[in-house]
Amino acid sequence: MGRHLLDEPDSEYTHEDPLVNALGVIWRYCVRALLILAPVIKWALILIFSASALYLAVVLAALGWRYHQVQQAAPLREAARQGDLERGRELLEAGADPQGIGWKRDSAFTVAVVHGRPEFACLLLERGAEPSEWAIEDAERHGYPELAEMARRQATAREAEEGPDEAGNPE
Repeated sequence: MGRHLLDEPDSEYTHEDPLVNALGVIWRYCVRALLILAPVIKWALILIFSASALYLAVVLAALGWRYHQVQQAAPLREAARQGDLERGRELLEAGADPQGIGWKRDSAFTVAVVHGRPEFACLLLERGAEPSEWAIEDAERHGYPELAEMARRQATAREAEEGPDEAGNPE
């Protein structure tokens, strides 16, 4: 009988059936190609897995940062929901961020307005909250036009203090 399929390239594999001979040659070259490409494939897989791991690490770090940010804002948002002015003052004096946001990107100002706590929203404005135009419109929609006007006046005053940007436009 003939030699093994994986013998040297110039070896002859002989079999009675020419189809088996052809398949043997194809098999031998496929195996050799894989053996030659194995280091390249290995490094390609290493690069792919490394990039995937790096991406996963970045995503997890971002989620961790976001989780931390939301957790810090949660007590003030809860006090806003309940309308607990005393607790709100304590938290703000202890360094709570009046701009803190929740998972749905809603601020303590928005929570106070939506839950009918305009006094708490005023407290937040007094302590430096800068509600978005969307949050101000929420105040109007929920029946607090005075609160919305107060927030707009505060925003206008803040823009006047900051002055125009390099292009001459208010920031």
